[in-house]
Order: sequence, then C-alpha cells, then structure tokens
Amino acid sequence: MSELISQITLGFAVDSEARFENFVSGTNSDTLYELQEFVSGSSSGLIYLWGPKGSGCSHLLQAATHESRSLDGSAVYLLAEDLLDSPTKVLDNLQGLELVCIDNFNKIVGNSEWETALFHLYNRLMAQNAKLVVAAESAPRALEIKLSDLKTRLQSGLTLRLDPLNDYEKMEVLQFRAQLRGMELSEKVAHYILSHSSREMVFLIDLLAKLDTEGVRLRKKKLTIPFVKDVLEEV
Repeated sequence: MSELISQITLGFAVDSEARFENFVSGTNSDTLYELQEFVSGSSSGLIYLWGPKGSGCSHLLQAATHESRSLDGSAVYLLAEDLLDSPTKVLDNLQGLELVCIDNFNKIVGNSEWETALFHLYNRLMAQNAKLVVAAESAPRALEIKLSDLKTRLQSGLTLRLDPLNDYEKMEVLQFRAQLRGMELSEKVAHYILSHSSREMVFLIDLLAKLDTEGVRLRKKKLTIPFVKDVLEEV
C-alpha cells in the first residue's frame, strides 16, 4: 500500500470489538450469513448494505475488514465523510487490495467529482477480482446519484437490508460489550439505560465506554443504577 493511502487511512479506525461473531443479528441472520460468505469466498463483486442509522452497518463493514485480514487478505475500511476531505486520487492507491469497505456512502451522493472517482474505483476493483462493500442509509434506487453509470453499478451487486434492533436485542449488545470490557451489566441496569437515555446504538456504545472509563477510575466493575444515573447526568 502506498505511503499516501497509509497516511490517510490512519484516521479510519476499525473497532476491535466489531466482529461477525459478536454481531447480534436479530432478524438479520440471512444478511449476516451472506456477508460472511462473500468475505470468506473466492468470488469478486459488490455488496450494497443498507439500513437506518444504528442498524449495524458500520459494525458489519468493520467486521468484514477484520475477517478479511484474519484470512491473510488485504482490506481497508473507509468513511465517506472523511474521504470527502481528501483528494480523489487517494482511491488510485487502493490497487491490489482484496476488499474495500466504504461506510456512509450516501454522504458522497451529489458530489460529481467523488461519484466519478468511485465509479472508476469500482471498475478497477472488479477488473482485479476484488470485493467492494458499501453501506448507506437507503436502498441504491433511492439515492439521488448524478452519475447514472455509478447508480447502475451499485444496483448490479447484491443488495442486503439491515433491520434495526429491538430493545431486547440492544440490551444483549450492551451486556455483551460490557462483558468484553470486564464489567458486569445486569438486565435490570441495561433496561434502565434504555429507559433513561437515547436508544441509538452509537450513543449507547459511547455511553458504555464512558461507564468503563469512570468505572476504572472508581474501581467499579459492577454497574449499578445509581452509578449509571450519575454518568448519564454528565453526558
């Protein structure tokens, strides 16, 4: 990988906890299976993953990156909003990668320069038998893409939809993530969190990190309602 892309991708951190095996799939088990098979298989192509904010698209793209790397493949995870702050030529340096994942793809829509650059990236990746996974908040047909050829390419791949988790599944995620951090989170306390805070998964995961940091400072491993209440008041 070139020095240029190495420098730029330093900002695209991949969550170490975002793995296929710890993704709470809920009603999305078929989508999870299809993505796993695609990443571990030998076929090239495109998967277009979409779902509302907090449905798990970012988790799965980062999990796909981890999985490819664990199989000795070369993979990169890119955020569309960060790409927009970079010159389009950074995409020229993705040659040779086996998997490219682009998150929040909808944020690029309407930018003619980047739409053209991504169209050419798609063609290069397919020519070298690589894989491309993009994620957005809406289906490809719903995106108001200016470049018709890019829209056609996006619609030609396998489109997978993610449904948002229900509250019980969100509690499962919180308890599992807490366990990974060495914290004890009971169902009662997890329910309290969902009842007294935002239900968006991004917020909940950030809150868990804050609880971990504050818990380490106070030497608390077991999360209690009074402790959670104090932290929530500071958020």
